[in-house]
Amino acid sequence: MVKMIIKLKKRNHIFFLLIVILTLSSIIFPFTSCIKTKETEINKEDEFQRLKTAKVIKGDITRPITLVGRVRPKIKDSLYFEVDGVISYKVKEGDKVKEGDTLAEVDSITIKEDISSKSDELKSAKYEYDKVLTDNHFFEINTERNKSLAKKIYEIANRAYANSARTKEDKLILEMAKISYEDSLLEIEKSREEYKYKISEAQDKLNKAQTALNESTKALEEKTALYALYDCQIISIDKEDSKKITAYEDVITVADFKDFEVKIQLDEVDI
Repeated sequence: MVKMIIKLKKRNHIFFLLIVILTLSSIIFPFTSCIKTKETEINKEDEFQRLKTAKVIKGDITRPITLVGRVRPKIKDSLYFEVDGVISYKVKEGDKVKEGDTLAEVDSITIKEDISSKSDELKSAKYEYDKVLTDNHFFEINTERNKSLAKKIYEIANRAYANSARTKEDKLILEMAKISYEDSLLEIEKSREEYKYKISEAQDKLNKAQTALNESTKALEEKTALYALYDCQIISIDKEDSKKITAYEDVITVADFKDFEVKIQLDEVDI
């Protein structure tokens, strides 16, 4: 009986402890939950306060990219001579020059020989022209004398006929004198026209020879020198100075240093 009572007490004691533990758990758990909820609310409120007070700035969203490219002039020209010869440069690479400045010259044997030939042709044409003028001068002197002589012969024949018996024979002599006089005048005019033509032909030949020489001389001035077409910079000297060059091969390259363009290469991932 005593043992039974002791067992009951032990059971009651254990049951009491369980009740106490459950009671404490029910009290502590809500309290802990309440504390955590309150802390969460405080944290959210702080975060909201921070977000609410942040400054908003207007701007572009950018990121750096790498570009590969080069700068080159919009206007670039390669210059050349139209004749063969030995070149002499008047500028060097990097020089900046003005429009009309001399860039290079060439000593052309071809043009010099052509000028010499044209000069000889001009001398020959001038000699022929002077000769035909001289011949015409003496022709005119002889013409006046021949006309005077023919006229006197005709006048003598006229007087002889007037003082003659005026027979058919006398009349025939007068007619022949008249025909001879008129033929002389016609021959003189014919010769005069021939000399006019010779003078005109010689004058034309002289003019052509002079024009040809002028063109060769002009070619010596224009074709043996290179001038800047505009304000530019010397990009490259393409031939060796004081060496022989051939016609139409590039000898110097220039570019407009005031106007440039940029050509870049962009990767697809950066587009």
